[in-house]
Amino acid sequence: MNTAACNTLLQVCRQGSRSCPPWLWRRESHWQTSLTVRTTLPMRAEPKKKKKIDPKREQAIRERMRKKLKKLEKIPPESEDLYNAAILCDPELLPFENRGPCYTPPIPHHNAPDGKYNDITKVHT
Repeated sequence: MNTAACNTLLQVCRQGSRSCPPWLWRRESHWQTSLTVRTTLPMRAEPKKKKKIDPKREQAIRERMRKKLKKLEKIPPESEDLYNAAILCDPELLPFENRGPCYTPPIPHHNAPDGKYNDITKVHT
């Protein structure tokens, strides 16, 4: 409701119209809110107003996006040879040599646990 309609409604109610309840035009305590506050504040269920967008700016954004997509379509597809060359390890980039056993030998005179454990689960009866 706009402010002009609110003001006319309040004037009618202040003149003592029987259709308006008395709390609209007579505030007896600070707990009662006025009608203008109720109408000016947006309720939770009301949808928010959309922001106004400049049509020239929006058109420029669309044009840029269209040009980006057009450039992406012009890119030639990758060849499989280039992909395989790209994933190969470069030995000059990170020189690393590994010489040694392929497996870890057992430690001599080591007593390995049997895999037993102490069950400390509480039992409720």
